[in-house]
Amino acid sequence: MAEVDTDHSGEIDYTEFVIATMNRTKMLSRERLETAFRAFDTDGSGTITADELRAMFGKHHDYDEQMWNDLIAEVDTNGDGVIDMNEFCDMMMKLNA
Repeated sequence: MAEVDTDHSGEIDYTEFVIATMNRTKMLSRERLETAFRAFDTDGSGTITADELRAMFGKHHDYDEQMWNDLIAEVDTNGDGVIDMNEFCDMMMKLNA
C-alpha cells in the first residue's frame, strides 16, 4: 500500500489507484513483450537476427536474404544489424498505437 499511497494519507485515492493500475498494465505489457522477444531470440543472445526471423517466418517460403535484412533495418534504430529488446518493444508499441 505504501507504494501506491504517494501522498502518505493512509488511504488510496482515485488518482493513486489509476496510476497504480496504469503502471501494472505497463508492467504486464512489458512482460508480454519480453516473452514474445524471447520466442524470436532462439539463441538467447539478447538480439534477434535475420537468421532467427527467417527460421520463424520463412520455413515454407523462399524469400531472398535482402528481404530479411530489410526487416531488421526497419527496426534496428542503432544500426548494429540486429534487433535488441528496446527496439523490439518500440516497434511493437508503434504497431499498437
